[in-house]
Amino acid sequence: MEHIKNDKTEILKAFKSIKKNRYLIINVPAFSHLYSEFDKNVGHHKRYEKEDMRIIFKDLRYYDSIGYILSLLSDYKKKIQQKIRVWDFLIPFSKIIDFLIFNLFGKSLLVVIKK
Repeated sequence: MEHIKNDKTEILKAFKSIKKNRYLIINVPAFSHLYSEFDKNVGHHKRYEKEDMRIIFKDLRYYDSIGYILSLLSDYKKKIQQKIRVWDFLIPFSKIIDFLIFNLFGKSLLVVIKK
């Protein structure tokens, strides 16, 4: 969704196209204040706040709390591959912290909706 300018229209189309008792899963980068050169370089138009998605969906969850903190502390001049390796290594720890803090924040936003 972050690569699509008219994202809300596409979300509604996707939701309408799924059959009853099926799921729509949306995973997007979270928090506008984390938008960086990395996002721009990979073609992201935006990052999302819960409020962006709450218009349509109620059940939203942040995840990757460590990734969020690393994004805040990130030196954008470092090599992207180096950052990705660090984040990949820390994902198991982030899952534990996410659980302990009840998914209050994270680098990404997950929406799972059953029609």
